[in-house]
Amino acid sequence: MLQPEVLNPPRLSSTPFEPPTASRELVAMMYRYVAALLVCTCVPVVAEPNGNFEGTVVGVVDGDTLDVSTGAHVYRVRLAAIDAPERSQAFGQRAKQELAAIVHGRPVSLRCDKKERRPEGQRSREICTVFSGGRDVNLLQVSQGWAWHYKAYAREQSSGDRSAYDGAEEAARANRRGLWGDPHAMAPWEYRREAGRSKGGGQ
Repeated sequence: MLQPEVLNPPRLSSTPFEPPTASRELVAMMYRYVAALLVCTCVPVVAEPNGNFEGTVVGVVDGDTLDVSTGAHVYRVRLAAIDAPERSQAFGQRAKQELAAIVHGRPVSLRCDKKERRPEGQRSREICTVFSGGRDVNLLQVSQGWAWHYKAYAREQSSGDRSAYDGAEEAARANRRGLWGDPHAMAPWEYRREAGRSKGGGQ
Protein backbone atom coordinates (compact mmCIF):
# COMPACT_ATOMS: atom_id res chain seq x y z
CA MET A 1 0.00 0.00 0.00
CA LEU A 2 1.35 3.32 -0.98
CA GLN A 3 1.94 5.77 1.82
CA PRO A 4 0.75 9.28 1.17
CA GLU A 5 3.59 11.66 0.60
CA VAL A 6 3.92 14.19 3.36
CA LEU A 7 4.42 17.62 1.90
CA ASN A 8 6.60 19.93 3.86
CA PRO A 9 4.88 23.33 4.18
CA PRO A 10 6.83 26.21 2.69
CA ARG A 11 8.92 28.14 5.16
CA LEU A 12 7.85 31.71 5.71
CA SER A 13 10.61 34.09 5.02
CA SER A 14 11.67 36.31 7.87
CA THR A 15 12.45 39.06 5.35
CA PRO A 16 9.52 41.52 5.06
CA PHE A 17 7.87 41.73 1.68
CA GLU A 18 9.06 44.64 -0.42
CA PRO A 19 7.00 45.72 -3.38
CA PRO A 20 8.79 46.22 -6.66
CA THR A 21 10.54 49.56 -7.14
CA ALA A 22 7.79 50.88 -9.44
CA SER A 23 5.15 50.05 -6.81
CA ARG A 24 7.14 51.80 -4.08
CA GLU A 25 7.38 54.93 -6.22
CA LEU A 26 3.64 54.84 -6.86
CA VAL A 27 2.87 54.53 -3.16
CA ALA A 28 5.25 57.38 -2.35
CA MET A 29 3.60 59.54 -5.00
CA MET A 30 0.17 58.84 -3.53
CA TYR A 31 1.39 59.79 -0.04
CA ARG A 32 2.79 63.07 -1.38
CA TYR A 33 -0.50 63.82 -3.14
CA VAL A 34 -2.56 63.16 -0.01
CA ALA A 35 -0.20 65.26 2.12
CA ALA A 36 -0.41 68.15 -0.35
CA LEU A 37 -4.19 67.88 -0.39
CA LEU A 38 -4.34 68.05 3.40
CA VAL A 39 -2.08 71.10 3.44
CA CYS A 40 -4.22 72.85 0.84
CA THR A 41 -7.38 72.26 2.80
CA CYS A 42 -5.79 73.73 5.90
CA VAL A 43 -4.64 76.99 4.29
CA PRO A 44 -7.25 79.74 4.73
CA VAL A 45 -8.68 80.97 1.45
CA VAL A 46 -8.93 84.73 1.01
CA ALA A 47 -12.61 85.43 0.47
CA GLU A 48 -14.05 88.45 -1.22
CA PRO A 49 -15.62 90.82 1.31
CA ASN A 50 -19.33 90.23 1.55
CA GLY A 51 -21.32 92.96 3.24
CA ASN A 52 -19.64 94.40 6.31
CA PHE A 53 -15.99 93.89 7.22
CA GLU A 54 -13.27 95.70 9.14
CA GLY A 55 -9.65 96.56 8.47
CA THR A 56 -6.94 99.18 8.72
CA VAL A 57 -6.24 101.81 6.08
CA VAL A 58 -2.71 101.21 4.82
CA GLY A 59 -2.79 103.50 1.79
CA VAL A 60 -4.67 106.45 0.30
CA VAL A 61 -4.65 106.44 -3.49
CA ASP A 62 -6.67 109.60 -4.09
CA GLY A 63 -9.60 111.51 -2.62
CA ASP A 64 -12.02 108.61 -2.99
CA THR A 65 -9.85 105.46 -3.06
CA LEU A 66 -8.19 103.55 -0.20
CA ASP A 67 -6.18 100.40 0.41
CA VAL A 68 -7.57 98.52 3.41
CA SER A 69 -5.83 95.59 5.07
CA THR A 70 -7.74 92.89 6.93
CA GLY A 71 -4.48 91.22 7.98
CA ALA A 72 -4.95 88.43 5.45
CA HIS A 73 -5.46 90.57 2.37
CA VAL A 74 -5.30 94.18 1.16
CA TYR A 75 -8.40 95.37 -0.65
CA ARG A 76 -8.62 98.41 -2.88
CA VAL A 77 -11.73 100.31 -1.87
CA ARG A 78 -13.59 102.95 -3.88
CA LEU A 79 -15.74 105.19 -1.70
CA ALA A 80 -19.35 104.72 -2.77
CA ALA A 81 -21.60 107.54 -4.02
CA ILE A 82 -18.90 110.23 -4.17
CA ASP A 83 -16.40 111.44 -6.76
CA ALA A 84 -13.28 113.37 -5.76
CA PRO A 85 -11.01 115.30 -8.14
CA GLU A 86 -8.49 113.21 -10.06
CA ARG A 87 -4.90 113.38 -8.81
CA SER A 88 -3.84 115.33 -11.91
CA GLN A 89 -6.79 117.69 -11.55
CA ALA A 90 -7.03 120.90 -9.51
CA PHE A 91 -7.66 120.02 -5.85
CA GLY A 92 -6.85 116.36 -6.54
CA GLN A 93 -3.83 116.24 -4.24
CA ARG A 94 -5.58 118.27 -1.57
CA ALA A 95 -8.57 115.91 -1.60
CA LYS A 96 -6.18 112.98 -1.15
CA GLN A 97 -4.41 114.70 1.75
CA GLU A 98 -7.68 115.48 3.50
CA LEU A 99 -8.86 111.88 3.21
CA ALA A 100 -5.50 110.61 4.50
CA ALA A 101 -5.77 112.92 7.51
CA ILE A 102 -9.06 111.25 8.45
CA VAL A 103 -8.30 107.57 7.92
CA HIS A 104 -4.68 106.70 7.14
CA GLY A 105 -3.33 104.13 9.62
CA ARG A 106 -6.66 103.90 11.39
CA PRO A 107 -9.17 101.08 11.80
CA VAL A 108 -12.27 101.38 9.67
CA SER A 109 -15.53 99.53 9.16
CA LEU A 110 -16.81 99.05 5.65
CA ARG A 111 -20.18 98.38 4.12
CA CYS A 112 -19.55 97.04 0.63
CA ASP A 113 -22.39 96.54 -1.82
CA LYS A 114 -20.59 95.59 -5.02
CA LYS A 115 -17.31 95.25 -6.89
CA GLU A 116 -16.39 97.70 -9.60
CA ARG A 117 -15.92 96.31 -13.09
CA ARG A 118 -12.50 97.31 -14.41
CA PRO A 119 -10.73 96.75 -17.74
CA GLU A 120 -8.57 93.64 -17.90
CA GLY A 121 -5.21 94.18 -16.24
CA GLN A 122 -6.50 96.84 -13.84
CA ARG A 123 -6.94 96.11 -10.16
CA SER A 124 -10.57 95.63 -9.15
CA ARG A 125 -12.06 97.80 -6.42
CA GLU A 126 -14.69 97.16 -3.78
CA ILE A 127 -17.40 99.83 -3.70
CA CYS A 128 -17.93 100.67 -0.04
CA THR A 129 -19.19 103.16 2.48
CA VAL A 130 -16.35 103.63 4.97
CA PHE A 131 -16.81 104.44 8.64
CA SER A 132 -14.11 105.72 11.00
CA GLY A 133 -14.83 106.53 14.61
CA GLY A 134 -18.54 106.23 13.88
CA ARG A 135 -18.39 108.81 11.07
CA ASP A 136 -19.36 108.22 7.45
CA VAL A 137 -16.08 109.07 5.71
CA ASN A 138 -17.70 109.28 2.27
CA LEU A 139 -20.19 111.84 3.54
CA LEU A 140 -17.42 113.72 5.36
CA GLN A 141 -15.45 114.18 2.13
CA VAL A 142 -18.54 115.74 0.55
CA SER A 143 -19.45 117.94 3.53
CA GLN A 144 -15.89 119.31 3.79
CA GLY A 145 -15.89 120.20 0.11
CA TRP A 146 -13.39 117.64 -1.24
CA ALA A 147 -15.76 115.51 -3.28
CA TRP A 148 -19.01 115.66 -5.21
CA HIS A 149 -22.07 113.61 -4.43
CA TYR A 150 -21.86 111.22 -7.40
CA LYS A 151 -25.48 111.48 -8.50
CA ALA A 152 -25.02 109.03 -11.37
CA TYR A 153 -25.01 106.34 -8.66
CA ALA A 154 -27.34 108.00 -6.17
CA ARG A 155 -30.10 105.55 -7.10
CA GLU A 156 -28.03 102.84 -5.37
CA GLN A 157 -28.28 104.68 -2.05
CA SER A 158 -31.06 104.55 0.49
CA SER A 159 -33.36 107.58 0.42
CA GLY A 160 -31.90 108.72 3.74
CA ASP A 161 -28.30 108.57 2.53
CA ARG A 162 -29.20 110.22 -0.76
CA SER A 163 -30.82 113.14 1.07
CA ALA A 164 -27.88 113.47 3.49
CA TYR A 165 -25.29 113.55 0.69
CA ASP A 166 -27.32 116.04 -1.35
CA GLY A 167 -27.62 118.32 1.66
CA ALA A 168 -23.92 118.01 2.46
CA GLU A 169 -22.92 119.09 -1.04
CA GLU A 170 -25.35 122.02 -1.04
CA ALA A 171 -24.00 123.25 2.31
CA ALA A 172 -20.38 122.90 1.14
CA ARG A 173 -21.16 124.89 -2.02
CA ALA A 174 -23.01 127.59 -0.09
CA ASN A 175 -20.17 128.00 2.40
CA ARG A 176 -17.45 127.74 -0.27
CA ARG A 177 -15.71 124.93 1.56
CA GLY A 178 -12.75 123.14 0.03
CA LEU A 179 -12.78 123.09 -3.76
CA TRP A 180 -15.99 125.14 -3.81
CA GLY A 181 -13.79 128.14 -3.15
CA ASP A 182 -13.20 128.00 -6.90
CA PRO A 183 -16.38 129.01 -8.76
CA HIS A 184 -15.09 127.18 -11.85
CA ALA A 185 -14.30 123.85 -10.19
CA MET A 186 -14.74 121.06 -12.74
CA ALA A 187 -16.52 117.86 -11.82
CA PRO A 188 -14.23 114.82 -12.07
CA TRP A 189 -16.45 113.01 -14.59
CA GLU A 190 -16.24 116.06 -16.89
CA TYR A 191 -12.47 116.20 -16.40
CA ARG A 192 -12.16 112.52 -17.34
CA ARG A 193 -14.33 113.05 -20.39
CA GLU A 194 -12.17 115.98 -21.53
CA ALA A 195 -9.00 113.97 -20.89
CA GLY A 196 -10.42 111.11 -22.95
CA ARG A 197 -11.16 113.45 -25.83
CA SER A 198 -7.64 114.83 -25.72
CA LYS A 199 -6.16 111.34 -25.90
CA GLY A 200 -8.46 110.53 -28.79
CA GLY A 201 -7.28 113.51 -30.80
CA GLY A 202 -10.21 115.71 -29.90
CA GLN A 203 -12.85 113.40 -31.31
